Amino acid sequence: VIATIGAVVGLITYTRNLAKELGVSENTAKQFRGEIALAGTELARFGQSAKTIASELVEAFGTTERISQNTIVEIGKAATKLGAETKDIISIQKQLMDMTGASADASMELINNIGRLSAAEGVGAGNVIADIASNMATFAEFSTMGAQGLAEAAVQAAKVGSSLENVTAFAGKLIDFESSITAEFEAQVLT
Repeated sequence: VIATIGAVVGLITYTRNLAKELGVSENTAKQFRGEIALAGTELARFGQSAKTIASELVEAFGTTERISQNTIVEIGKAATKLGAETKDIISIQKQLMDMTGASADASMELINNIGRLSAAEGVGAGNVIADIASNMATFAEFSTMGAQGLAEAAVQAAKVGSSLENVTAFAGKLIDFESSITAEFEAQVLT
């Protein structure tokens, strides 16, 4: 009887804590506690927290619809394999899904391609993924490059010890310089 009461109290406490971490009601947390617990068991050997990943999914997407055992495990395994932060992987997924209409599977495939490109060029995939995640506005500006082009640019920037932000700033300065020279020539022609 004591063991049963202890288990019930433990389950209630787990559900309350999960609700707080996810920022949802206890009833909503009840719906996902099984999925998250199973994902947590599977991710324990990878050193990833299923509750943290679920919380990051809710924070990024604003809903609980992306919370599933498979999604959480896939993100956790990818983060471990690539040496990346789960929040960066989720951020890239969200931005790709919003900007290009890519599916979750397609966005995860791009993230895995970033890992392969990084390994081929001898740079850390985690750093490249973090760079892309923090510079998704650049992707929006230059979306004609496509997601693969952005990934390749980020890998090349990392290869020379730079970031997409630095490359974009430098390119902007070159454009300003070019505009300045053009304006100077126009002024000379007019005078």
